[in-house]
Amino acid sequence: MRNILIILLSGFLFSCSDVSDDELTSLFTNHSSLYDPGSVTFRNVSSSKDGNTICGELNAKNRLGGYVGWKRFGVLKAKTKNPNIYIEGAETQEVEAVIFSSTQLLCDM
Repeated sequence: MRNILIILLSGFLFSCSDVSDDELTSLFTNHSSLYDPGSVTFRNVSSSKDGNTICGELNAKNRLGGYVGWKRFGVLKAKTKNPNIYIEGAETQEVEAVIFSSTQLLCDM
């Protein structure tokens, strides 16, 4: 069963596409856990072939104006009006484990 899922996912998401910093910044502009969305910088960003799943790392300023350090992020349904955005440290450990393992799996293919 697991092999079938991997084969299906690899068929849909054979290669990764590039996502610009401007596109990412616009996705994160209204995210509630970021104090200063304009300060966000990204690295190690990859996406699924259709661009609907994006993963990588981000760094943003806190209320004191200092950068908080690199945190993983995952965006599901990125091409919709209401994408699901997950940032490391903003969810419970169990939710993070599921989200980040699945988004990384989708982005790695």
